[in-house]
Amino acid sequence: MRAFRSLVSGLRMDSTRHWELQGDRLRISYDLLQDLAAGQIAPSGGTLGGKLADFLLRNHGIAFQPSGSAHGDYLPDDEWLVNSPQWALHNAGVTIAGRPGKVGVDIDIEKVWDKFSGSDSLVVAVVDAGFDFNHPDLKGRNWINKGEAGGKPGFDDDGNGYVDDSLGWDFVENDNLPQDRHGHGTFVSSVIAAGFDNQIGVAGILAQGKIMPVRVLDASGHGDQADIAKGILYAVRNGAKVINFSIGGDGDNLSMRSAFQTAHDAGVPIVVAAGNDGLDINVTPAYPASYTYDNMLVVAAHDHQGLLSPFSNFGKTAVHLAAPGELILVCGVADPIQKWNEDFEKPALAWDTTVGGWALGQNQPVAGAQSLVWKAGNNVTATMLDTLDLTGIQGASLQFRIDFDSANASDAVLIEGNKIGSATWTEIAVMGGKVSPLNTQSYGLQDVELSKVRLRIRTSLASRFSPSKRVLKIDDIRVLVPNPVPPAEPVYSVVAGTSLAAPHVTAYVALQRLACDRMGLAWNRSRALTGVVAESAFTNKMTTGGRLDAYKGLQFYLSTLPDFHVLDSTAVTWKGGEQVDYSLVLSPPPAANYVLTETGLPKGAGIDGAGKLTWTPNPSQAGNYSVRIFASGPTVLRKVISFTVQPPLPVALAGIGLPGGGRWTVAGQAFALPARLNTGRHLMEISATDAAGRVKLLKRAWLDAPGLAPAPAEFADSPEGFRHWRIRADGIPLASAR
Repeated sequence: MRAFRSLVSGLRMDSTRHWELQGDRLRISYDLLQDLAAGQIAPSGGTLGGKLADFLLRNHGIAFQPSGSAHGDYLPDDEWLVNSPQWALHNAGVTIAGRPGKVGVDIDIEKVWDKFSGSDSLVVAVVDAGFDFNHPDLKGRNWINKGEAGGKPGFDDDGNGYVDDSLGWDFVENDNLPQDRHGHGTFVSSVIAAGFDNQIGVAGILAQGKIMPVRVLDASGHGDQADIAKGILYAVRNGAKVINFSIGGDGDNLSMRSAFQTAHDAGVPIVVAAGNDGLDINVTPAYPASYTYDNMLVVAAHDHQGLLSPFSNFGKTAVHLAAPGELILVCGVADPIQKWNEDFEKPALAWDTTVGGWALGQNQPVAGAQSLVWKAGNNVTATMLDTLDLTGIQGASLQFRIDFDSANASDAVLIEGNKIGSATWTEIAVMGGKVSPLNTQSYGLQDVELSKVRLRIRTSLASRFSPSKRVLKIDDIRVLVPNPVPPAEPVYSVVAGTSLAAPHVTAYVALQRLACDRMGLAWNRSRALTGVVAESAFTNKMTTGGRLDAYKGLQFYLSTLPDFHVLDSTAVTWKGGEQVDYSLVLSPPPAANYVLTETGLPKGAGIDGAGKLTWTPNPSQAGNYSVRIFASGPTVLRKVISFTVQPPLPVALAGIGLPGGGRWTVAGQAFALPARLNTGRHLMEISATDAAGRVKLLKRAWLDAPGLAPAPAEFADSPEGFRHWRIRADGIPLASAR
């Protein structure tokens, strides 16, 4: 004891609160014990930690095994994160789809969650297909425009040019409900901000933060570039801190370039998917990924082994980094239902071909036995005889398969829709060049829905070539509409693409942008790109040659936040009747107040205002426990305490005697053990009162009956400063000495 006192002479608490001396009792944090166990504090070191390690090793042969169970990295309790399929956030090497993962190939977010996971003031715009407001794992994660919420209906309260846009804006339907009719926007949004610590489904990267849904893609996943550009401008002008852009364009476009320039001038980062064509976009540009604005980060996709995904675009200077983009678990939307279909398998053509040139064909049909085949004529039509009733329906889409190989670059085939009672035919789809029948084509019907509709197929051919020079067949025409019946269970999907890699980076950039704001720093791409770990597979494929490491890129801010330590003096396993005891501290003591809260606290347990958790479980409360502790202040600090309570051990066979009559001597006073302790195994506890009047537990152990007599020998002489000794056996007072 004197050697130990010499070591910590004059010390009450180290500057980082990794250890603390209370009277003659040293409290060591779990984090410090982890460092000792991992050999990160060298016994020969000159620091107090090093001296402590050397002392424990030399005098007690301690192997530095941690005595507590507070997780060093915070893992939320969402179902598929805990069980590892959500490998992008927690890769334990799990095998998915027959492919083993590589431990640690993830975005390293768990160390960040300990201290920092966003703020409800953090707004991330997802310019995409919308947001599923009905998904239980996205409940409450959408942005609310406070300038419109609770305002006058039908009036532009905030003067931004959009009436009643309290939830964002739908540039497809041109209304104020950006509900996802396709799924892609929901996929992206859930990567960023799905429900966190809610025990269901997946976890979003942001525990706190909001998605601003900006719908620019229709039910088929297509969008008009002018509308997409408007969506970017909406996000910039309504306070988005970061924009996720997981959309590939058909080429450079003036309106799109102008929108990106506006975001650049406003200092709003845009994270862009590199594209899924497996191309070097330094050689073959892809837009908007090939723009060069310095507020952009362009993201490739990698798998759970740390390899570049084969579909992913890349580029030594055009692409900046890679992020998880294969086998990504996300919130999904319910499958649409089929409203109408035409497979052309009937004996006669059930279409009006007054303007001729079409017939049923049996020669190499697109699908089944027959297809609709163009025979002759420059501008011929086939009009459906059925009436398609889309009254009251939004989010309808048209699907079909087509085999088209034109003879002239100007040749095209069109599908058009007509609202019954109108003389106007509205363009739905235009196809030219060569179109493969292997792929299903999909287009939104937003321009003709909410009414009764007819469809027609029309050719627009540049000149008269013989039918043998052209191929034009169409089949399997279907109209799909959203299912009006909500799914019985939440929908989740497994998806892939650089469009899923981008939101991992978007969430990281959002955290970095918030950190910079709090530190009075300007966000810039160079700082963001410090959050990368190099991978040999990415050399010369992107500017950083690496994949996202969120912890590395946020260390500049995390180091300014207090640590949340869990100090404990007992083992990870207790027996019924033992007291569970943890102390929770913030170090260094923060300038701002933090409020402790918890979830999962067992019945009868409590955490007092000083951050001490105590609980004495009864035998019926045996089981595994996981308590989540939060300290809420300028940020939210998180820890998980996991422990096990075991039922009392059964009494051993009778007949085991206690030698010497079973007398104990404590503080110079002897007393006899009761006969009930002559057999079996028992929980013995010795406590005393210190000079300040506080009761201290000095020893707790399970002892077999033969070991009871000699056990308390070490307490024959009272340690200095303690008095009023108490002994309990199996939680029952046994004796006391003063």
